[in-house]
Amino acid sequence: MQVEPFSQYSVIFYSITIIAALYAIFAQFAQRKFGNPARVKEIQKEMQDINKRYTEALKSNNDSKLKKADLDQRRIPSLMMESMRYQFVPLLLIFPLLFILPTFLKHQFPVFEIETPVPVPLFPMQILKHLFSLNFGQMFEGFPNFRSDFGTYGWFWVAVVFIGLFAQGGIWLFGEAKKKLGPQEAKP
Repeated sequence: MQVEPFSQYSVIFYSITIIAALYAIFAQFAQRKFGNPARVKEIQKEMQDINKRYTEALKSNNDSKLKKADLDQRRIPSLMMESMRYQFVPLLLIFPLLFILPTFLKHQFPVFEIETPVPVPLFPMQILKHLFSLNFGQMFEGFPNFRSDFGTYGWFWVAVVFIGLFAQGGIWLFGEAKKKLGPQEAKP
């Protein structure tokens, strides 16, 4: 089916895709701005170092090293709380939109359907059902589930996933290019 560039159908398609793109970009922004991934990495490295020193102190049977390592071990709960806070704050911004946007789009465009030229592998919800019922034998039955036809919800989520992946890849490439240029050349 050939679609005109500015037909009602294509306006709906572009609207859903643009809203999905804005959501995916906002989610990336919120995770980077409020999640402070650099600090989370520092905390993880610090906790690994503390655990390594504690293990070495246990092996050496040196009481002074063991006392110092034990004092360091006491910092781990506060470091974990700080790390969890950095990871939780973005979710407070992202989750409400996660439920509001698809419902809003479904209400605005109830009859939207699209067929992609290539089937997309999906995560079937039956896996979750069998996981929670502890029925592991049938868990991956029918996995992956390939689909090429989507309604409003489906297209929104497919667009969010693919645009999010591209955004994450772009951010990673930008970071790698920045590392190669060095600090003096990366500044505008």
